[in-house]
Amino acid sequence: MMQNLPAIGAVSDLSELRTVLYQSGTLVHGPYGMGMQPADDDLTALVAGSIGAAKAFRRGNVLGTVTQSGGVPTGALIEAGNNANGAYARFADGTQICTSILGASATASVEWTFPIAFSSTTNLSVTGAYVAAGDPHTANPIFIQYGTLTASSVLFSARRSDTGAAATVNARHTAIGRWF
Repeated sequence: MMQNLPAIGAVSDLSELRTVLYQSGTLVHGPYGMGMQPADDDLTALVAGSIGAAKAFRRGNVLGTVTQSGGVPTGALIEAGNNANGAYARFADGTQICTSILGASATASVEWTFPIAFSSTTNLSVTGAYVAAGDPHTANPIFIQYGTLTASSVLFSARRSDTGAAATVNARHTAIGRWF
């Protein structure tokens, strides 16, 4: 039998808050939240009332496909993946991070197609640094110069800081922006 708990608004401090888990007909509760690991299929979460399984995050739905409807997260908290263009992470708050290591050419700009597109270039930031392992350019530091930026790609080149001349190096790139 479930015990009656105060409504969220009636809790005067966090010590009164109790998390109640109902798993396979057995009532379990603890003062510090969901520290137990019940089977995902058997879990119905109740926090001082009812929040329902669709709103409770647990091991089975923290990682997965992030989705949203009208700016409200409706899927997993974190989505991560990779492909030939690099790696990415999407978060339920709309933040997206893409990374890659690509070679820069001394003769032309190189295009990095993001592993997954951003929603727009608004608030999209791209940074990079050359990868120095075994690189002959350590006496002449290299900087990464970015050009045309779209929601799905960016042009870049590597330049020597002493002369501004193009350099052929591997560069680590990070793009941070929004997926919605």
